[in-house]
Amino acid sequence: MIGFIISVIIIAVVIITIFIVKAVYKSFVKNHSVRYKQLVELNKKYTFYDFVSHDQEHVYDNKNFYNDISEKDYLIYQLQFIQSDVIKQINLMKFNNDYYLKYEKEVKLLNTISYDKEPKGYIKGLLNHIEKKEFNKLFNSVDPCRNYSIDVTLYLSKINDQIYAKKTKTFFSDEILGLIKRLKNRNGNFFNDKGIWNSICRVERGKVSNKLRFAVYKRDGYRCRICGKSQNSAFLEVDHIYPIARGGNDQFKDTTFDYIISNPPFGIDWKKEKDAVEKEAKYGFDGRFGPGLPSISDGQLLFMLNGVKKLKKNGRMAIIQNGSSLFSGDAGSGPSEIRKYLISEDMVEAIIRIHKRFPVS
Repeated sequence: MIGFIISVIIIAVVIITIFIVKAVYKSFVKNHSVRYKQLVELNKKYTFYDFVSHDQEHVYDNKNFYNDISEKDYLIYQLQFIQSDVIKQINLMKFNNDYYLKYEKEVKLLNTISYDKEPKGYIKGLLNHIEKKEFNKLFNSVDPCRNYSIDVTLYLSKINDQIYAKKTKTFFSDEILGLIKRLKNRNGNFFNDKGIWNSICRVERGKVSNKLRFAVYKRDGYRCRICGKSQNSAFLEVDHIYPIARGGNDQFKDTTFDYIISNPPFGIDWKKEKDAVEKEAKYGFDGRFGPGLPSISDGQLLFMLNGVKKLKKNGRMAIIQNGSSLFSGDAGSGPSEIRKYLISEDMVEAIIRIHKRFPVS
């Protein structure tokens, strides 16, 4: 027992001695190492900008929205509002990187270990070892953020707010700047980049949470405010005039007008839009092309149906068409069914033939 106690005491004495020796050596290094003190002054000279996070998070309680909206979609949407701050932060991180490279070059010049006081009584090898360790520790303490990134995390929750799924993606400076450049490609409120607009529409549509949806159902007595029909809530939708969730990707699809004047191009086919148009046509009158589709070579009737869909109940539209709208297609064909719909719904007030010599400018 006594032997054990003595062993413990000896070990404790050794540990304390090592601790004291290290403290004495560290003190000597910090007070008398020439390059250590030069590094202290260098660290005072170089100051860097702090990283300001613009990470994004959002919780969806609708699984369809969660699956449809990507992290990239959500970032594009948010960049509309934070792009100035993000660009500033990217530039500051670039400054940090360039400035840190300059700092590193100066540190590399401090490669000689020397002391401004003779280290009498010190073990030189141990002293130099501790000097290197303390020097590197001080150097590594300068660790500015030099690369900018944004983490986007989307969560999926139950209607009681219990989260049960998430997805995260990190976006770096080059990709972020590319998205901002695409966002700036616009005319007024219209985005020229279709991919950008599609992303914004998906996120905008996703704002209708299940909580909000059922609150609207309850408010309106489970009755459609447009047609007055009342059904079980499972068959009702809270949506825009043309559902973005069903392929809407145009900024005007959620808008109706009192008056429309249109002069669409003649003789333009819709081959490039074929898949999107045929997909929308499957939704019948929930979309714009419920009455039917014209031939693939005649896009002007699509413009007409688009205008009809966007008219308010008592709205009026004037649209210029060439003569083919009056006679193209056999009975029962798409163009024929479109004409039948317009006439049977009493939408046509007048057809005015413009003489070929009618002055235009």
